[in-house]
Amino acid sequence: MHQYCYWRLQGSPNSGHQFVKKQLPPYFSTLQNHKDQTKMEVFTETHLELAMQRAKWLSKASQSCSIVATLIISMVFATMATVPGGLIQEQQDRGLPVYKGKLAFNVF
Repeated sequence: MHQYCYWRLQGSPNSGHQFVKKQLPPYFSTLQNHKDQTKMEVFTETHLELAMQRAKWLSKASQSCSIVATLIISMVFATMATVPGGLIQEQQDRGLPVYKGKLAFNVF
């Protein structure tokens, strides 16, 4: 087996590019192909679909995170707005907190 296996490189998708860049002489980066395209132009053109898929995934992920954040904020607000112990339901003191006058409630 060869010492370097390009397809076994781990890390970001760019790690393969970095590996090849280190193996070639510096002047190779300025060369162009028969269509007068640099290596970056060829890469961009051939990986356009991958970039579109990445953008769609990112959009879906951000929507999911927004939904989860909204649910969490709703629960936090409901918890903050709820009076500890609830409210008295008898006629004469209706609507007053159950723990009115207790230290724990006053601290709240």
